[in-house]
Amino acid sequence: MGQEFPGAQGSANLDTEQRRSGTGSLRLAGNFTKGGAYVGVNKKLADLDLGALSIWVRSEGVRRLTLRLIDSSGQCHQINRVPLADTSAWQEVALDIGPRIGEEHWGGANDGKWHAPATLISINIDKAGLAPALCPQLSLRRR
Repeated sequence: MGQEFPGAQGSANLDTEQRRSGTGSLRLAGNFTKGGAYVGVNKKLADLDLGALSIWVRSEGVRRLTLRLIDSSGQCHQINRVPLADTSAWQEVALDIGPRIGEEHWGGANDGKWHAPATLISINIDKAGLAPALCPQLSLRRR
């Protein structure tokens, strides 16, 4: 819920109705009517040497995502403004991680360099990336 910016409300649940393939998707929902800046979902990774990322997204009212990757030093690399197409259909978001590392970073080595492997990924919806007057809902599917 972005504890440093109080007020956001959100949830992350298995959605068996919305699926691209398989048994379901993860539905991340956020509400910023009482404040806050972002909501997100985290996934610990088991020593994954990450060079690229591909996820399938279906969204309503969300124009962009923010990704956070934690490296082996504990450094957080934040990748801002990952664009989403203006559609409610499933879309693939593919991202070459290397060129985006160091844009924004903190903690751990705090040097803006990647220290493999990745230990955690966070996918966030931020208030600034929303279409006006919409409460966002986002369904993610791991490929």
